[in-house]
Amino acid sequence: ADQPVLRPRRDAAGAGADRSRRARGTDPVKATRPGVITQVFVSEGQPVNRGDVIATLRSESAGDRAAEMMTTQTQLAGAGESFLNAKAKFTAQSLASEQEMSRLDARVEHLEGLIALKRQQLTLYKQMADSYEKLYSEGITSRAQVTDKQLGVADLTAELQKLSSEQSETRVAIERLKIDSSTRRVEFKEVERTHKEQAATGEIRVAALGAGLSG
Repeated sequence: ADQPVLRPRRDAAGAGADRSRRARGTDPVKATRPGVITQVFVSEGQPVNRGDVIATLRSESAGDRAAEMMTTQTQLAGAGESFLNAKAKFTAQSLASEQEMSRLDARVEHLEGLIALKRQQLTLYKQMADSYEKLYSEGITSRAQVTDKQLGVADLTAELQKLSSEQSETRVAIERLKIDSSTRRVEFKEVERTHKEQAATGEIRVAALGAGLSG
């Protein structure tokens, strides 16, 4: 930042030396910090009063600090936006997983009811098939009737196996969702932790740079 260069205060002890320098046509002024003069408000030989601003200078180190502070603030803003996006994505994925898990849980429960029903039907058909086999041996029923009951048993057995397989696959899918959700939660926690650390470090750096510029 541009800094004003003021005519310094002079005490009584230095008055004689000042008069000596004025006699030689010089009255040097020292700035409080190094830099490059950017603007001069007086002309050579012009009288000035104590405390008058005679020039402004730009400190190169201050310019560097200002640029670094701006860069750090931009990085902090970008990191904050990235974190918010990551958080929104995590929230959306978590909600979708919960909804899918609820749907799969309902499917498992529904399949449980179907399996129980098929088992009852299978037990009944097996009993009927055995009865028809006995009746056939006694010449009361035909072979076709026995075969029909046996085919019913086979069909029900296949349906039961299919339902049981689907139920097992659904349970596996639920466990996979739980693992994915847990992994995603751990990953997000790490992203959150890293963001907080970087944000804290950046804020400390910005504060230090700001203090240096205002000091």
